[in-house]
Amino acid sequence: MCIWGNEVVIELPESIDKGKEHRTVSIDSCIAKDISELWDHGYSTLGCCCGHFKCNPSVVIDSGYSDKQVKRIKKILEKSGKSWDVMQWKLVKV
Repeated sequence: MCIWGNEVVIELPESIDKGKEHRTVSIDSCIAKDISELWDHGYSTLGCCCGHFKCNPSVVIDSGYSDKQVKRIKKILEKSGKSWDVMQWKLVKV
């Protein structure tokens, strides 16, 4: 884990968010390789954080992924040896 502000800018692969105008994202440097691994497997992300020594690293994914895909995402991430929190975004009208 790293301290807040220790980030790298990474270009999104062409397979991720094809219509997105800005093709770079800023990611905590200590999890950038893990997030890139997800992208290499074709999974897109909406956000992520390493936890900065306060909690587990986390990633937010779109609501369109099935339970089976979510388990696969978690398995890919945990190859890094870290315990990840995988959260799935859902729009809820309150």
